[in-house]
Amino acid sequence: MGLTSRIRRKLSSLLINEASGARHDLQSFRDREHYGVILRQPYAYGMLRAADVAMYCGKKAVTVIEFGVASGEGLLNMVELSHLIQSETGVSFRIAGFDTGKGLPAIQGYKDHPEIFARGDFATEDREALLRKLDGEAEMIWGDIADTVNPFVESLEQVAPIGFIAIDIDLYSATTHALRCLAQSPEKYNPAVSLYFDDIGFFFPTNGAESLQRFQNSTPNMH
Repeated sequence: MGLTSRIRRKLSSLLINEASGARHDLQSFRDREHYGVILRQPYAYGMLRAADVAMYCGKKAVTVIEFGVASGEGLLNMVELSHLIQSETGVSFRIAGFDTGKGLPAIQGYKDHPEIFARGDFATEDREALLRKLDGEAEMIWGDIADTVNPFVESLEQVAPIGFIAIDIDLYSATTHALRCLAQSPEKYNPAVSLYFDDIGFFFPTNGAESLQRFQNSTPNMH
């Protein structure tokens, strides 16, 4: 985890602790989610809404997906949230993470922002360690999403439709493949599916000099 990520996580934790201390009456998960005092709020919101919609439709389980697992922090957070939300709603979760395990795939064009990203960025440091931490409570689908997404969705049963999808794969080309998970028959999904896109408002990287050098090295005949 980079320094920026560690600082962001620490600040989030401090804000959550402060808010929790100021709101002693927030006993239920639903109340804490409403007031934004849960770490990784977009995941909490999306998963809770997925469970609510599934419950409304008479389902006892729902499938949630993270595209782009990297070190696994998001997927592990999903596991933690699933226990809290199941206690709140009675709905259980099937949790699936998609990742190459080798970092970002090859850049396919300017829409993938080669001035920012490169093949191999954000590789999973230790697959076996991640699987041990997940302890069977979430499944990993390794490989290129272009090859793995359709077989996974085709295998889903109506008893646990897709209800929430988090997309954190940075590249436009890879994201278009991930969105194919929404192209199957209607019974594979909740009537409403929540989606979260990481870095949607992100444009300039923190380390501008390094990214500029990468762009110059990857782009011939700039002059």
